[in-house]
Amino acid sequence: MRIAIVFSGHLRSFRNTHSSFQQLRSVLSQHADVDVFCHTWDVEESVTASWWKDHAADTPPPPNVNADELIRLYQPVRFRIEPSKKFEEPPVNIKSIIPVSGLLSMLYSQYSGLGLMEEYQKENNISYNLVIKTRYDLGFEIASAFDEMIGCAVDEQCVFVPNTNPYELAGACADIFAL
Repeated sequence: MRIAIVFSGHLRSFRNTHSSFQQLRSVLSQHADVDVFCHTWDVEESVTASWWKDHAADTPPPPNVNADELIRLYQPVRFRIEPSKKFEEPPVNIKSIIPVSGLLSMLYSQYSGLGLMEEYQKENNISYNLVIKTRYDLGFEIASAFDEMIGCAVDEQCVFVPNTNPYELAGACADIFAL
């Protein structure tokens, strides 16, 4: 069995959460070969608006992401660090607590991370039995619970997506993790 972990988004607090990722990777490695893919921006903190913060200045801060540190900590088989992009709000009226520009940044990074995985699969003539989409700033305190979810997700071909605040307040699933 093969498992892909696809990280996307800003690194944010990755130094604080990395040890819990190591626990998750250890649990997953007991079941399968694990490949890691990373997409991020060249600035650790988000420069676009999100549900929890206002829009940053028009000019992004200087790059501060260290590729060597990312490689050392996550050991990705593929990674891409892109210059920060400013996504504009579309000229439509969308009612949301989450600015659309922040969603566009998040979705672009997810798309790019999954693209790295797809390229790798094609070049190496492999496929993954399980794909985990996640962020760098998550803690995996329940890593041991993944034992049961892995079997269920593969055997029943189902998707696990948490419904955490603030999303559950709106009756939606979280965008921060999927298995």
